[in-house]
Amino acid sequence: MSEKLIKNYLKKAREKFSVDKLFGGNCGTFAFGLSSFLKDFHNLELEFGFIYEDFSQKHETIREVLNSETRIYHCFLMYNNKMFDGCGFIDNDTLLKFAEDEYSDKYPGCFVNIKANDRDFRLLVSNDTDWSIGEDEYYDFFKKNLIVPKNKKNKLKLNGFF
Repeated sequence: MSEKLIKNYLKKAREKFSVDKLFGGNCGTFAFGLSSFLKDFHNLELEFGFIYEDFSQKHETIREVLNSETRIYHCFLMYNNKMFDGCGFIDNDTLLKFAEDEYSDKYPGCFVNIKANDRDFRLLVSNDTDWSIGEDEYYDFFKKNLIVPKNKKNKLKLNGFF
């Protein structure tokens, strides 16, 4: 049920925002907005991942990526070991093709299973991506388009939002 719910929210996002509003620097803030919303309204804990330029250096921590000021190619979300972004569920091949097609990089660096409270990742998205829409705008959009699962209409706990 949770994956179907995520797919439905992704579909709503694609209907509202153009693809360039879900990518092009906004992929990280989109991921934060959707993740926070799903945690608050559906009690789903998501993780994050990202791919980045890693031509000669092997970064072992997100802090090292942050300090190296390398290019961040794409941020995505993870749930049940599946990856997705504003366009839907993706896989390793999708990410590799994106890095090669957009940045001529056949061997991007990658971090996965990043927790929502990882300060270095939040700094990375805030400072090293070219976002134009903040996570609050995405969060508010999802809040206005809340999906209540049919089997939980009377039992959904909304953590004091209504």
